[in-house]
Amino acid sequence: MRDERPMTDTTHAVDAVYPRGPGVAVRGRLLDSDGEVLFAFVDVFAVESGRLATLETYTRSGEE
Repeated sequence: MRDERPMTDTTHAVDAVYPRGPGVAVRGRLLDSDGEVLFAFVDVFAVESGRLATLETYTRSGEE
């Protein structure tokens, strides 16, 4: 979904936020328009000079 957003009617449900040095990690689930889980994710944000510098996303299918 980095280059295109094939599904635009989705919701990011955030389950937890973890401070990580000068950044933050967020654990959650991507839900479709019916509220069904598409997949679980962890986004790791690095912050430099008060701005978001990088984002790494890790995913796992919603079936596991």
